[in-house]
Amino acid sequence: MRTKHLLEPRTGRVRHFLFCTALAALLVGCGGGSGDSGGGAPPPTVLAKLNDTGVSVGQCFAAGSEALVACDSAPARALSPLQDGALGRDASAATNTGSDGKLGFQFSAMFGGCVRDEVTGLIWEPKPADGGLRDHTRTYTNYGDRRAGDASEFVDLVNASSLCGFSDWRLPTMQELHSLLDYGAMTVAAPWIDATWFPNTSQPHYWTSTVISPQGGQFSRVKWVQFNPRGFLIQPGDRSEHYGVRLVRGGGTVLPAKSRFSVSADNQEVTDLQTGLVWRRCTEGTSYVGGTCTGSPGIATHEQALQLATATAAATGQAWRLPNAKELISLADPDRRSPARDPDAFPPVAGSVYWASTPCGNGAAATIDFEVGSNACLARSLPGFVQLVRDPS
Repeated sequence: MRTKHLLEPRTGRVRHFLFCTALAALLVGCGGGSGDSGGGAPPPTVLAKLNDTGVSVGQCFAAGSEALVACDSAPARALSPLQDGALGRDASAATNTGSDGKLGFQFSAMFGGCVRDEVTGLIWEPKPADGGLRDHTRTYTNYGDRRAGDASEFVDLVNASSLCGFSDWRLPTMQELHSLLDYGAMTVAAPWIDATWFPNTSQPHYWTSTVISPQGGQFSRVKWVQFNPRGFLIQPGDRSEHYGVRLVRGGGTVLPAKSRFSVSADNQEVTDLQTGLVWRRCTEGTSYVGGTCTGSPGIATHEQALQLATATAAATGQAWRLPNAKELISLADPDRRSPARDPDAFPPVAGSVYWASTPCGNGAAATIDFEVGSNACLARSLPGFVQLVRDPS
C-alpha cells in the first residue's frame, strides 16, 4: 500500500507531440525507432512515484495464523504494526473515498476514454469491446520487429490513430504495468485491477517492454504481467506467445543507475533517490564489511520475516518494515541478471527470493525473485530472504 516521491507535472491538456529533443527521448521516450519491444525509444525503467497495492485495512496477517484480520487488531499488531494493509493512501479515509478509484488508487477520465493515473502520472489505453483495432479480445506476439500481429505493429497503428490526441503510445515496463495490479482483490474473482476504470481486462497475460537478455544459449524473452493470477504475477515469456496489450504514455524522469542510490556514511543504508525510500543495504543476517555484505543471510518464513522487521524496528528505534510488493519490485533492474538489481548499492548474497509484506490470499504472500526480477505469490511457510525498508526520517 505504500507510495513515495517525485511526480511529473500534469497539464491535463490533449496535445500532439511533433518532435522530441534528444534529452526528452532519453527521459520519457518518443515514437520511432526499430527492432525494440515498444516501437519507440527506451521508456523509463522504474516509476518515479509508486502506486499503492490496494490491500485494505482489513487484510493484515494475524500472529500464528494464516487468517487476514483488521490491521489495527491486537493479533495483527502483535505480528507487525507496519504491515502493508496498515500503511499508505489506501489506509487513509482522506485519500480513500472511492470516487476516483478503488482504495488508494486515483484515476481520472480523459477525452477519448483514456485513463490518467494521478499518482504515477501515466496515461493508459482503454480496452473496448467493439471488435475494432483495440478490442480487448485481441492478442499479439512480442518480437518487436513490426511484423503482422505483433505488439510493435499494434503500437504503430494506435499512434497513427492519435488515440486521445496522442501519438507517443508504447508498451509499459513491467513496473509500470504492475502498478495497476490490485492485490486487495485477492479474495474476489479476477481480474486483479480496478474494473470500474479498466473494464474488459479479459486476457490472462499482458505484454510489457521489459526484455530479459539471453543467457546460456537461450533466446531473449519479454516480461508479462498477469491480472488473472494463478500464483505468478510477473514472469518472462517467449516472444512467440500471444498475449494481451494495454498501452501507456508519459512517465517521470529516470535517474541514471550511478546517481540513483545514495549510500549512508556507515555503508549500512541505501537511499533510493528515485522513490525516496531508505533500504537496509544488506540482506538481513549480513552486514556491510570490507566492501561487501558478510555473514549468513537469514532464511525466514513470511511470519518470521514480519517478526524480524518488528524486532529490528524496536532495536534500532527506526520504523523498519517489510516492503510491499510494489516497493520491492521497484529495485528490479531488467538490464541485469543474477542478481537483477544494482550490485553496488545492494551487494549480492547467495539467494534470490525475497518476501514482501503484501498478502495474496489463501495463505500466500508476494515475493520478488531477483534472479531475473520476477514476481510470484508463494505459500507463507516457504523460506525467503528479507530486505527491510523505511520511509525517510
